[in-house]
Amino acid sequence: GERSSGQLCARAVLLDTEPRVVQSCLAGGGAGGTPEPQQHRQQRRWIYDASSSAWHQGGAANNWACGFNVHGPCLEEKILDCLSHEVEACDRLGGLLALHSVAGGTGSGLGSYALRLARDAFPSTTIGSVSVWPFEGGEVSVQCYNAALSLANVYEHTDMAVVCENERYLELCRLSLAEPRPSLNSLNAAISGSLVRAMMPCKSTSSVYGVGCPLLQLASHLC
Repeated sequence: GERSSGQLCARAVLLDTEPRVVQSCLAGGGAGGTPEPQQHRQQRRWIYDASSSAWHQGGAANNWACGFNVHGPCLEEKILDCLSHEVEACDRLGGLLALHSVAGGTGSGLGSYALRLARDAFPSTTIGSVSVWPFEGGEVSVQCYNAALSLANVYEHTDMAVVCENERYLELCRLSLAEPRPSLNSLNAAISGSLVRAMMPCKSTSSVYGVGCPLLQLASHLC
C-alpha cells in the first residue's frame, strides 16, 4: 500500500519474542538495533506498518520448544489479526512467504508456530518458506535440533522451501568481495540479493501468470 507521504508500505508481518529488533525495523533501522536518522527515513521509498507487528517479552532462550509452546500460543491471536489485516489489503493474494532463521528459538519455534497458523487460516493459499541455515560451527549448542524441528514443520505446512546456508554465503563473500572476515551486513546483502533475483516478478512470467512471486507461482502449479 501507499501512505499519504508517498512512501510505500511493505506488505509484511514482523514477529519476534522481544521488542528491540521489531521496533528498530519500524524506526527504520536494521537487525543491529540502531535506528535510522529521521531525515534518512523520510527519504526511503518504503516503510513497515506498525500495526502488522507482534512481539512477546522474554526471548526464546535458543530453544525451539520455548518459541513454539510458550510464545506461539501467547501471540496466536495477534499473529492471525496481522495476517488477516495484510491479506484483506490485497487485491489478489498470490501467496504467503515466511523468512526466518532456524538456529535459535524464535525463528525456529515461533516461526514453526506461525507457519502452522498460516496454513490453518489459509488452507488453499500457496505458502513458501525461506530458512536461513546456521553456521556449521555456530554458537548455539542445540542449533541442530532447532533446525531439524523447524524444517519438519516447514515440510508439513509449506508448498515451497528455500534454504540459505550461512556457510556457503560466507565463502561467497570471501571470494566475491575479497573480505577475509565478511561482516553480517555483507552476508545479509548477499542473501537478500539472491532472493530478490529469484523472487521478484519479471516481464516473462508476469505476462503469463500475472504479477507476483515467480517461485510461489511455480509452487502453486506443482503442488
